[in-house]
Amino acid sequence: MNPFIEEYTTDTADKDLIEKAIEGDKSSLESLLKKHQPYVFNIAWKMVHNPIDAQDITQEVLIKVTTKLSQFKLI
Repeated sequence: MNPFIEEYTTDTADKDLIEKAIEGDKSSLESLLKKHQPYVFNIAWKMVHNPIDAQDITQEVLIKVTTKLSQFKLI
C-alpha cells in the first residue's frame, strides 16, 4: 500500500550522504530522501490511516529535512 516503496539500496552510510548533501551534492540528498521516504510514509500512515494524507505528511517532512539538513548534528 506504500506508494513510495521501490527497490532502492545504497552502500553509502547516512553520515556520508548527509555530509555530501550539506556540501551541495544533489544526488546524495536525493539518495538520502529516497532511502528514508518509505519509513516516513509508514509512520504517517499509522498516524492518520489515510494514504493521501500520509503522502502529504511525508512530503512536508522531507521538505523540512531538506531545508534543515545543514543544522543536523553528526555524532
